[in-house]
Amino acid sequence: MSLGGSATEEDADIIAKLFGSVGKIWRGDEKLFDAVTGLSGSGPAYIFLAIEALADGGVAAGLPRELALGLASQTASNHSCQNVGDTDVPTPTSPIHIQRLKS
Repeated sequence: MSLGGSATEEDADIIAKLFGSVGKIWRGDEKLFDAVTGLSGSGPAYIFLAIEALADGGVAAGLPRELALGLASQTASNHSCQNVGDTDVPTPTSPIHIQRLKS
């Protein structure tokens, strides 16, 4: 959220409670909102492409498409609530290991 010039902190609290009841909110400068909209609005399409690519890999490995899509979707769903930088419990595919593969 970005507050207009006449908005108060009390207004911000009301907005945060209202929208916070249905999802996460962030506060930022108005100048960032084109990028926020691009990321949040277009991001889901890229996630769906990634799920489809994972499923394609599963099919290539011999899984039936329905099972591969289910597994890929569940994988994305189960891990979507984790912070990308959270490496408290490293696994072979945790972000720190992926970064090592990239370098």
